Amino acid sequence: MSTSTVGPTAGQRRRVLLIEDEPDLVRGLRDALEFEGFETMSAGLGREGVRLARERGADLVLLDLMLPDINGFAVCEEIRRSNATIPIIMLTARSQEVDKIRGLDAGADDYVTKPFSVGELVARINAIFRRLYRKPADGEIIQIGGSTIHLRNQELSRKGKTSLLSFYEVELLRLLF
Repeated sequence: MSTSTVGPTAGQRRRVLLIEDEPDLVRGLRDALEFEGFETMSAGLGREGVRLARERGADLVLLDLMLPDINGFAVCEEIRRSNATIPIIMLTARSQEVDKIRGLDAGADDYVTKPFSVGELVARINAIFRRLYRKPADGEIIQIGGSTIHLRNQELSRKGKTSLLSFYEVELLRLLF
């Protein structure tokens, strides 16, 4: 099964992949996330997590940085190679700025340090989903100079030439506009 960049349809639960090697944390997060209505799956090893992300797909990944087989930075980069848009939140005890920067540079969308509040983590997940699956109104268009951005179609038109934009490019343009 290939991973999808399209969000779940109405009535479908969002799937969260938890890549974490600490069994107690996995159980606690799984219980909390399922209570909040998410479907969860987990992997205790980085390579197993990459395989699950590719084969079963996920709508979001919660990724521990320190895994027994390979580090979370490498896992994040590997997931990004096969799915450029899946949201990834790193969960780690490493709180130094250099680690946060490296995590974000590796492709993570957010970085949460342990210990953390489960309520705050769920709020961060919901915030990502609100932005990711927000439907623009029909005909939503932004004009910037000689360029026209068609938000719904994720297209940029300039001088008769049309280019496709990624979700993040469209959202960044929307934010800056």
